Amino acid sequence: MVLEAPEHDALEGFTAVLMSFVLPLLVLILVGVSAYELGRRRALDRHAGAPWPGRPATA
Repeated sequence: MVLEAPEHDALEGFTAVLMSFVLPLLVLILVGVSAYELGRRRALDRHAGAPWPGRPATA
């Protein structure tokens, strides 16, 4: 990568954008996906014996 050089002029700006925009966005995405998956699994556990669309009813 061109920014590999420690004294590259754009390195400071690139680092600022990475730390202030990209990393917080990544954290929000990970939290959102985790919350969605946790809710989905809890709902499946709660309705484990109930008929579910696409799932056969258990006896």
